[in-house]
Amino acid sequence: RNRAFSKRARIKQKTMRDIKYYDARAVIPEYEKKYVIYFIQYQPEATTLPMAGVFVEQELVISLLADVLQKYGIELWVKEHFVQPYRSKEYYDKLASIPNVVLVKSVVDSKELMLNSVATATCNGTIAQESIFNGKPVILFGNGLFNGAPGSYSCRTAEDISNAMERIEND
Repeated sequence: RNRAFSKRARIKQKTMRDIKYYDARAVIPEYEKKYVIYFIQYQPEATTLPMAGVFVEQELVISLLADVLQKYGIELWVKEHFVQPYRSKEYYDKLASIPNVVLVKSVVDSKELMLNSVATATCNGTIAQESIFNGKPVILFGNGLFNGAPGSYSCRTAEDISNAMERIEND
């Protein structure tokens, strides 16, 4: 039983890539473009499982956001968590293949990304608090602590994201 678990763990580790693979796919962004920044959350972590609900699958959030934002002429910039040890090559390849998604190199300053964005987006990360404290709108997915806070927009569907973007763009 323990041997089977160890074997599965070794197989999984062999399929994972460190942040160097992510950074090879990512770019240094051009700040003159309009964007929403999504910081991929460290996983596993309690703020994504169980608090994010179905949005524990962060690819779902990224796909939803990218699609809606494209209609507003706004890019979705995505930045990996700097201490995430491993995700699969397929995970990063899938994110890179989503239309309107720009992967941002891990060395880019997160605060600068937040401050220059139209808004931030998160399942339940501390970026929500940082955004609120800095007067930056935040699009929230899941059942986080900051739902209902000033400047936050709780979203579950593409329509919710569209409504949030209408309010953000008009405020």
